Amino acid sequence: MAFDTVLSGRFQPDKLAHAKVRKGSNRVAALLRWGIGLFWILAGILQFQPLMFTPDFYEWYPPSIMESTIQSTADGQPHLVVTLVHFGSSVWATHPILFNVLAATLQLCIGLAMIFGPTRIIRIGLWVSVIWGALVWLMGEAFGGVFGGSSYFDGFPGAALLYVISAFLLLAFAFRENSFLALRTSLRYLVTAYWFVVAFLQVIPSSGFWDPSTLMAPFANEAAQPGPAFLARPVEWFALFTQSNTGAINAVMILLMVIMAFLTLLDLWNKATITIAVAWLLWSWWFGQGFGAIFTGSGTDPNSIPVIALWMLCLWGVRFRGRPGGHHSGV
Repeated sequence: MAFDTVLSGRFQPDKLAHAKVRKGSNRVAALLRWGIGLFWILAGILQFQPLMFTPDFYEWYPPSIMESTIQSTADGQPHLVVTLVHFGSSVWATHPILFNVLAATLQLCIGLAMIFGPTRIIRIGLWVSVIWGALVWLMGEAFGGVFGGSSYFDGFPGAALLYVISAFLLLAFAFRENSFLALRTSLRYLVTAYWFVVAFLQVIPSSGFWDPSTLMAPFANEAAQPGPAFLARPVEWFALFTQSNTGAINAVMILLMVIMAFLTLLDLWNKATITIAVAWLLWSWWFGQGFGAIFTGSGTDPNSIPVIALWMLCLWGVRFRGRPGGHHSGV
């Protein structure tokens, strides 16, 4: 009996540590699932906005006059991508009200299934998220602009693609035992790759961000969008500021992106570095993506930065709550 007691006492800490790892992994998978589910619900709500039922959402106007929401996603894209987006908008135009109601309802159902459904319904919701997300990415986001000069502030590589990747991660790891390390490693490498790629796109001369007008463009466009003036005014000031400080501002942005990449790759997250990351993400989403245009009546989703923020939040949760050894940070 004493021998059994010694053995049980000896191995109990390891069992507790592994139990904490499983609990942390489950928590992170749930956070990712809930986050993507909420994004789909928000996308469904936004799809019910009045503009989405009008030609200004789907019509293919002469570019010299105006552009619809879908049409604008094809700007600067290769001919094949433009043709594909044009085809999608043409199909949508045959029954615009019906298709819009169906799309909005489907997105709401995906989100609700992912958040509130039992395991079987969650799986179905994830697979529908993959299929519908891929279709949106192809025809509604023009491949996220990856073939036509998209960048960090443009929403590279497309929010819908990030939804698809997130759904694949959940299908691969959320329903398996002992998937903690695989989930953590996948998220870490995905986030690292993202920051390195957007930094590369920001630094290469062909992207044009060392030119004042190109660097100013995303901020000036966001400042000109309809919406609350108190949100647009600081963006307008910053856009004007970039004209006379282009090189320094672009260099700082690139440096921050590279820092995010190395912090993720080397797992150097603590209270200070997380605070820097949150501030950078919030600033980027506000100044560069206009909160996904959700306050303008024309936004269809919160854009890409919130998804990257969700991935990083999952990483932080794994880092501080799911690691073995029983040590917990105060974060």
